[in-house]
Amino acid sequence: MDTKRYLEVIQKHLVETYSPLSDRIFSYGKGAIVWDKEGRMYIDMLANYGSQNAGHCHPEIVSVLKDQLSRLWPISNNFY
Repeated sequence: MDTKRYLEVIQKHLVETYSPLSDRIFSYGKGAIVWDKEGRMYIDMLANYGSQNAGHCHPEIVSVLKDQLSRLWPISNNFY
């Protein structure tokens, strides 16, 4: 699916809690670098605002997430 079609689907179905900062659709990330669907590379300078900045796909974080995903995911934020 090309970027234009992705944006059409997103705009049709997404609840607009936050307004997107851009029409870029990122498909891959590593460290501080992200790539869009067209293969263009960007430095992610937003630091994942709203949470910690651990970079993209850090191996230790990926390992912990895989472990958690295999036990329980997702769960409502109404519970601890």
